[in-house]
Amino acid sequence: MAPIHGKDIRIYNSGGTADLIAGAKSCSIKRQCKAIETASADDGDNEYNLPGRKSWSIDMDHLITTNGVTLQEGSYYDLRVVIGSGVTWVGKALCTECDIRGATGNLATGSIKLIGHGPLGPA
Repeated sequence: MAPIHGKDIRIYNSGGTADLIAGAKSCSIKRQCKAIETASADDGDNEYNLPGRKSWSIDMDHLITTNGVTLQEGSYYDLRVVIGSGVTWVGKALCTECDIRGATGNLATGSIKLIGHGPLGPA
């Protein structure tokens, strides 16, 4: 089994045109499940849990390109997440933050924060 390189994680805005969010430099995909404690006084020092609500988010740094996808904070996007050649997830996300920065002599970069609006699951 070969390792997957960071360049092989790709995020697409799949709402209609399936545009790659261009120039991704780094990406963090976080999936969480809250725990519901079910322990009673009879359980002593032990903690017992059931799975609760699930959530997910994506933080991404990217290059700003003339033909890249521009996301708008406060808007929802249908996303397709492709990891390597074998895993594809789809989900709807709310863009909560967009940051564009640049300095003279450097490439313009940006960052995007997206939080899940419903499940992120297999395509």
